[in-house]
Amino acid sequence: MPVNRKSSQHAPALAGGLALGVLCAIVVTAVSAAIFARLMSREVLQESALGYICVTILVLSSGVGAWVAAAKVKQKWMIVCILTAGCYFLFLLSCTALFFDGQYQGLGVTALAVLGAGGAVGLLGIRQPKGGRRRSPGKMYKKSMKRR
Repeated sequence: MPVNRKSSQHAPALAGGLALGVLCAIVVTAVSAAIFARLMSREVLQESALGYICVTILVLSSGVGAWVAAAKVKQKWMIVCILTAGCYFLFLLSCTALFFDGQYQGLGVTALAVLGAGGAVGLLGIRQPKGGRRRSPGKMYKKSMKRR
């Protein structure tokens, strides 16, 4: 006798959403780094602000990537946001290993910025489920009075 089981359609959507979110985070990182580099070359921003700029770029790109991934998957908002931020953080670690010979400096601040932004976006998506239709007390009273 065959057993009827539901096939899970969530895994491909989750993987696609994570991939799209990380890709958006990478694009936002590259574009915002180019913008800030241009501002620094024109001497609009000073080099002493580089640390703040890097944290701003990390928070912005992680937040945008988590938002895009959660909007794509449309369920389990917090889990998707944290996973997207974690994958983006792993991408940053691999880039550090590849391009900078594994000189991991400021790793704690980077992890805090990336995972904190992903968690913050995840908290934005947590909503109370809406219950059934609510009636105002006045309408209930009027209906009970009509019956009498």
